[in-house]
Amino acid sequence: MSIRCEGLPTGPCPDSRFDATVKLGIGDLMLCQKCDSTRRDEEVLMRQNLTTNATKDCSKQSVSRDLAKSTKNDTAKPVSTNAVSTIIVNEVLNFLKNSYVTSTCGQLKPVLISFYNEEELPNAKNILYKSLSDADVGDLPRLITRKGDQKIKMIVDDLLELFVIVDERKLLSKLPRFVADNLARIPTVCQDNLNSVALARKMELLENRVAMLAELESRVQQLEHRATTTIAKVNCPDRGGKQHQVDCVIDDAQTEVITATGSNFSVDASPDYATVASRNRRGFRSSREQQSKQLPKKTNSKRILGEGAAGEHGNLQSAVQIKRKAVFHVDNLEPTSTTTTVEDHLKKLGIPVLTCFNAKSWMRDDEREQVTAFRVCIPAEYRDRFMDKMSWPKGILITVWKFKTNNNQ
Repeated sequence: MSIRCEGLPTGPCPDSRFDATVKLGIGDLMLCQKCDSTRRDEEVLMRQNLTTNATKDCSKQSVSRDLAKSTKNDTAKPVSTNAVSTIIVNEVLNFLKNSYVTSTCGQLKPVLISFYNEEELPNAKNILYKSLSDADVGDLPRLITRKGDQKIKMIVDDLLELFVIVDERKLLSKLPRFVADNLARIPTVCQDNLNSVALARKMELLENRVAMLAELESRVQQLEHRATTTIAKVNCPDRGGKQHQVDCVIDDAQTEVITATGSNFSVDASPDYATVASRNRRGFRSSREQQSKQLPKKTNSKRILGEGAAGEHGNLQSAVQIKRKAVFHVDNLEPTSTTTTVEDHLKKLGIPVLTCFNAKSWMRDDEREQVTAFRVCIPAEYRDRFMDKMSWPKGILITVWKFKTNNNQ
């Protein structure tokens, strides 16, 4: 099977190997024999430099574990002006620099968000920004301290934006040598998995958009139904005493009657009824009476659930046990949240979960892409505990589920 060589730390494979000679090499990377040998030589040289720097105080090379602290301390030791010879220990930047050549920003973003924590990502961002500033790279975006619920996502976007600037200006080879002290903090994700993650996110966005279109179609149908009008025939005697019919348009609210132009009618638009009457004439019939013959009568759809003891009603018993249920909409959760996350949280609260599904967010259009929502069904007796605001983290929205009404009934 042919595999593409992942190349050198400073760039792609010089021979552009994409054949069976590419095998698993140093650092769990797929390398050809030449790139693997070069990387091993560089690792040996790096260890020798680290040993030399530890024994000689006046060395020209500096090894920094946390360059972010030096940006806040004016007396900190400056980084060497030769960026290529500078060695900086940072696992995040080591992974980014080696993977940026072979992967896209869309593939790297979910890996960075899920693997690294809130301490490693800001530290890597400060180190990269300081390195670019020391290399006299101009027109850099302003360094912003990110806060809030989307902090990690925004920091990853800033990191990738800086790497895009470096790549467009062809400065990737001029960056310092970012090395890893702890290989456990280097994610080992193959290209197939990265493509699967990106495909899954695109499928989820597509499903959400289809659901939005279905809901929009339902709303349009409701508006069309409300916009329909009823035309009633009203008998009207003329001055000669002859009867003729006039069309009256009655809206659904039954609060306004629009008659034919020139007819001698008066309109009584009270909130309870709408009547067409003549001035000093006889023989008019109420438009309310006409409308009542055309519109169907509304039936009372309210139901009750018996709660009496079985022994108090003789042999009369229910056949199927009916459970009262309560359905809620849980909104404004992290995009990484799943149905298992919600179910585990409710189990800790002592609330049994009947069903839990992914749902469309009810937030604003510009915020729906950043959050996740769920439809949760629980027994009705746990309603108060579920709606307790202290049972949920700050910012999560809990709403009673809105069921669609059947307009045909």
